[in-house]
Amino acid sequence: MNKFINFIKKWALIILFIIGIMIVVFPVIRSCGYTYLCEDDFSFEGGARDLIRDYGNIYVGAVHRMAEYYNTNQGTFLFNYIMSALIVYTRGGLPLLHMYMILIFAAFCASLFNLIRLIVRDMRASLGIFFAVCVTLFGMAGTSDGKEIFLWYTGTLNFLVELTLSFIAASLGISYIRSGRMRYAYLGMIFAFFASGGALNVTASNVGWLLAILIMSFPAVKEKKAAIMPFAGGLAGALLNAAAPGNFNRLDNEVAPLHVGLKNTYFCCLSDEKLLLSSMVFHAALILVFFLCVVMKTDVIKTEVPWVMMVVVLAGTCLLRFFTMFPLAYANGVDNIGGLAMRMRSSYEVVAKLSYVLLVAVFAQWVRSVLSEKSVLPAGAAMAVGLIALVFMYPAVTDEIHSSLSHSIASEFKDGTIPESYQARELVIASLELARDGSDAVVRVPECRLSAAMYGMGLSENSEEFVNRSAAGLFRLNSVSVIYGD
Repeated sequence: MNKFINFIKKWALIILFIIGIMIVVFPVIRSCGYTYLCEDDFSFEGGARDLIRDYGNIYVGAVHRMAEYYNTNQGTFLFNYIMSALIVYTRGGLPLLHMYMILIFAAFCASLFNLIRLIVRDMRASLGIFFAVCVTLFGMAGTSDGKEIFLWYTGTLNFLVELTLSFIAASLGISYIRSGRMRYAYLGMIFAFFASGGALNVTASNVGWLLAILIMSFPAVKEKKAAIMPFAGGLAGALLNAAAPGNFNRLDNEVAPLHVGLKNTYFCCLSDEKLLLSSMVFHAALILVFFLCVVMKTDVIKTEVPWVMMVVVLAGTCLLRFFTMFPLAYANGVDNIGGLAMRMRSSYEVVAKLSYVLLVAVFAQWVRSVLSEKSVLPAGAAMAVGLIALVFMYPAVTDEIHSSLSHSIASEFKDGTIPESYQARELVIASLELARDGSDAVVRVPECRLSAAMYGMGLSENSEEFVNRSAAGLFRLNSVSVIYGD
């Protein structure tokens, strides 16, 4: 009988967390099947297609374009290559674009869960913490900015792909430290190198948490010297990325001095801290992480956590957020996170939220060790305290969820806005595809509801706008105008 009860308890919690994860994640992954070409997608796709004409082979052409962009535009060597080599729309139209968007989002979630599972070890705790992380990424106020990295093709290439690779690199680094198998070290180095080939803030976070793994596993690293290989690969990629002439070409001639950039970075981080810590959903997620780690006796660090290590982890997570923010604040000259583009804010917040979760998990381990020495606050009491806190927060949490990315998408699917909006976008693209080469295409879209949860297409009535001219180039037209409504 006891075995049966324990079995029910174990699987009931696992099933509950899986259902919670699906509720939060499913609307976003479903919306990936309703994406379309937006903004820079037109120029990148059109320019990449021309490489076939110029070089006879897209992969050879992509190498030339990568080198050209590296020297003139930005050092994101992986993004510079894959944006030209993939040509997803040219190869398979919107169906292939949808498949790519769904797969990369699924890979992001899977790699993140695998990293959490390796760190936490316990499956129930891993699912619970992953659920909490998903809530912070898709289910709290401010997450609507995530449409630029989850629902925009170009955004996925420059941010989401590299974040996914960095999670895989970190997982491989941990796997090597635990198993000693050299293939994990070599693969980790390769994945870490390419993870540093996207936006510089993602590059900084990639190097940051690879270094954090080495510090938190220092006793094992002393015996397994190859553990440094993933970090070395990430650092090499970061140096290659940061040293690109294109990065300096993009900077304004009147860019602020370094000390001003550091000050702006501090204030940007501070402004984001205020946003995160004002969110009741974020607080609820961290409480869940804390009590899962206490009750399920989760050890993030294999050895005991003295107060010195707790201070090191606190300082490390702060530095990780600071150096992740620095490329954004310095290059854009802003001192508030609200001054950054949505893709920059949301990619930074992925790192910030994960660093908070790690900090809370280590703190829970430290608290558990202190309480076990004093034989106070047993697991049942800890769970009761956590549940009471979550109950009191419930009204504020439910109110905030309504402004989240996941809820906004679910609501627009429910009332039919996203399918209706997608039909309008599909009409625009189909009309441009069917227009005569070299003609002046004018597309009139019947009055309809356009989705606020999805990313905007960027096409307007003005044929001289950059996006309109890019679309004209992609579809071999003289000009493009899109008129919405009557």
